[in-house]
Amino acid sequence: MPSKLFQYRLSPLLLISVLYISGTQADIDPTDELSLFEFDIPEVTAASRLPQLLTDAPASMTVITRSTIEASGARTLPDLLRLVPGMQVFMTGSNKMGATYHGATDHHPSRMEVMIDGRSVYIPLLSTPVWETLAVTVEDIERVEVVRGSNAATHGSNAFMGAINFITRRPLLDNRIELQTSAGSMNTRQVRASFSHDTSLGSYRLTVNHDENDGSKRFRDGISRQFTHFSAQLAPTLVDSIDISLGYDQGDIVSGRLRTPDAYTVKRQHVSDFQSLKWQRDLSSTTRLHMMFYRNRLKLDEAAPTGMDAVKHQTGLINLTRQMMSLHPDLFSDQQIADGLAAANPGGRLLAEHGNTRMSDAEMRVDFTPHARYRNSTALGFRHEQASSTMLFHNGSVSREKIRVFNHGELQLNRHFTLNAGLLHEHASSDQHATSYRAALLWKPQAQTAVRLGYSHSERLPSLLELERNYTVYRPFTSSPEVLLVNSARSPNLRQEQIQSKELGVYHLFDDTSHVDLRLFYESISDGIHPWRRPGDRALMYANHAEMKNKGLEIQYSRQLVRSMRLLLNYNHTDSRHNRWDQGQGGHFNPTGPLSPRHTASMMLHWKPTADWSMSVTHYYMARVHWADNLQHVVIPSYNRTDLQVARHWQLDHDNTFELSLALQNLSGKQYQEFYPFNEFDRRAWITARLKFR
Repeated sequence: MPSKLFQYRLSPLLLISVLYISGTQADIDPTDELSLFEFDIPEVTAASRLPQLLTDAPASMTVITRSTIEASGARTLPDLLRLVPGMQVFMTGSNKMGATYHGATDHHPSRMEVMIDGRSVYIPLLSTPVWETLAVTVEDIERVEVVRGSNAATHGSNAFMGAINFITRRPLLDNRIELQTSAGSMNTRQVRASFSHDTSLGSYRLTVNHDENDGSKRFRDGISRQFTHFSAQLAPTLVDSIDISLGYDQGDIVSGRLRTPDAYTVKRQHVSDFQSLKWQRDLSSTTRLHMMFYRNRLKLDEAAPTGMDAVKHQTGLINLTRQMMSLHPDLFSDQQIADGLAAANPGGRLLAEHGNTRMSDAEMRVDFTPHARYRNSTALGFRHEQASSTMLFHNGSVSREKIRVFNHGELQLNRHFTLNAGLLHEHASSDQHATSYRAALLWKPQAQTAVRLGYSHSERLPSLLELERNYTVYRPFTSSPEVLLVNSARSPNLRQEQIQSKELGVYHLFDDTSHVDLRLFYESISDGIHPWRRPGDRALMYANHAEMKNKGLEIQYSRQLVRSMRLLLNYNHTDSRHNRWDQGQGGHFNPTGPLSPRHTASMMLHWKPTADWSMSVTHYYMARVHWADNLQHVVIPSYNRTDLQVARHWQLDHDNTFELSLALQNLSGKQYQEFYPFNEFDRRAWITARLKFR
């Protein structure tokens, strides 16, 4: 039934596409100020590090431009990714989100690289980005480049399933002063102020933000955070450019695994900061040197459970303690056992979102063009990862160093054929290594059309969490520490995950106004890393016991329907097959349903009847899927969601403008779930006011 419903909803969109592809051209002027999206073939860097036209990239990519960002009405960075075919975005709480590509994930997706201006925001402590701690908002983003499919041959292990680079707005092109406030559902209170300035050496921008809401009525899982971001772009000489970026984010959020109506929730505080420096020098007309240094730091402080919380949500552990220690109910109540366990295990946290993590990275890269038909990019990088947590790394702080070597070449064979090939090798201090490589042959029968045949072999090193996670529960009421049970144990024998990817891609630009992007893909994942319970003591461990095969197609279609109206359509079909996800070890998480939704789609229709008015309608669909949640699986039924945004613009004078917008999410008001069964998404509305000074 979900598939039929989806086909019914999609059919009119496909019919519109066919009619406009085969019909006459729309009467538009690509340079008209009412044209809503950029029409030229965009230049990208995320796929190979080399500046390339999208039609020359060795992988399928989606580019989300600033005009699309503004039209979408997205309120968070993950929300933007709903406009990418094959990408699944889900809310695990009122203010917590995750994003994955082709499914097969839990509440902390770990197989996709996420970057901001090329700086990885992957967190070693949890093996995932923590979106609510990044000190960057949608308003800061100029464009998004998404590599659809494994990009480990360019960005390493974290890009096992894909890579995303959020590129921030350049201070030079920004408004001098921007003031913004937003209010609405969940008692939202948001304030943002931005200041940009030009100097003789370059330009800089400073933003300060406050974001607060009360969360859902059921769980009161609100957020309160304050963050600031500073960026500067300097040009001290004619051949040098320097980019500096600093950020600080602190606040708290109420978190939980919302599987039941009375699920345990707890306040978790965070403090994060980052520093990034990029230096670029033109050594000659054919050679350019890039240097990049950055450091990310994050502290998560989850409140300890109260005795009442433990009695309510740790009944299994309390009963096990009573049984193993022969504690008679008349002498030891559940509350007394819970208090005793808390005293013997002061570092215990029920959600395990607790600890400190730091990542430092340095890279030197040289791009050179020794021949008119050949370009090359070569890089050497070093990364240090460190994490400590009384809950996740009971034995103490853990760390790892990784060295990576990267090379990518682009060879133009003739006017119609181009060959791309790249390789990246990583070596970790744990004496593990991974080698990923890729090759793509592109045929361009004309400048606006490209056909790509690609193959990649990618390997992912186990994360620090997967290798080193360990926690021991000690017995209560003893004078010296005595082991009650090993809750989780180190997994030092993990091998790297592997994925073989094949794709056939077609990109065509219609008369500088519209484009279509088609991708056929096949992915085979082996030695996948997944948790299981060790026989005997039932300790949580990780093992290479997952296998999965995906095949399907992705479509991106953009069309200027009339002079003031544009359609954006994305669709993904994935036929996902998995063997026993545990390979016979422990019998955990072996769903019979799909680990990746068979269908996902998004559609945005943007109408700008005048220069002052703008309206967009966006629709999202995702088919039924099984998400993993540690050793359990959560069945999420298919859902449809429609959003609306209406905006009005006033030109106060030559330099100053005022904007007022209304955003409505889930217009139908029908509650649905994206990850947890009781994290229900209903209709939500916000009003935003912006004042801009040039």
